Amino acid sequence: PQNVILTPAGQALYTHSQGFENWSNSYFQQGHQEIRIGVMSGVVDSWLIPRLSLLKEESLPNLSIVIQNERKIRDQLDKGELDMGILVQPIESESITSRVLFKEDYFLISKKEVDLKKLHQERWIFGTSGSFLKKASKKVSSRFIRVNSIESIIQLVKRGMGIAIIPSQILKDKKGLKVYTMKSMGEGKIYLALPNYKIMPKVIQEIVDQISV
Repeated sequence: PQNVILTPAGQALYTHSQGFENWSNSYFQQGHQEIRIGVMSGVVDSWLIPRLSLLKEESLPNLSIVIQNERKIRDQLDKGELDMGILVQPIESESITSRVLFKEDYFLISKKEVDLKKLHQERWIFGTSGSFLKKASKKVSSRFIRVNSIESIIQLVKRGMGIAIIPSQILKDKKGLKVYTMKSMGEGKIYLALPNYKIMPKVIQEIVDQISV
């Protein structure tokens, strides 16, 4: 209504912005940009790497795999510091969308026999939170070991230091462990969070297709 028009600089910026999608696709396809993947500890070795290894050599881009807790992955996605994130909670916003990658069960692991009704009497071993064990037990244990490595959690349990609940896809070696399937906890879901591309760059699309199988 006020007869607002673009300045010459604004017009130039607008013209350049029209070709942004083509430029971004070209930028990724020429291999100038590494693909930054934020992923939680435990999912890297047991799930992500086996799928990435199936990509053809000529299709495999430069990758930066950042192992973080979920809070940091969400924060870095929001800031545009990651190209994709693998999480246990979905993100749905104006700039980010999530899809289910896979579902998983939960195992309680212990060195010895455990009474599932008295889990609070055992020492709990967990990562950034004790949420899995809190869901399985009516009472919270007063004894715990907190560690930020899934492999360390498993090794501590194998040495009889306590009990833990971990996703089924992480536990590959059950030797020396008592394993209980926690059906009462239902299924867990792992999500892939991505920016809302109008046209997804081909190199990112290939990775998404491979890990979504």
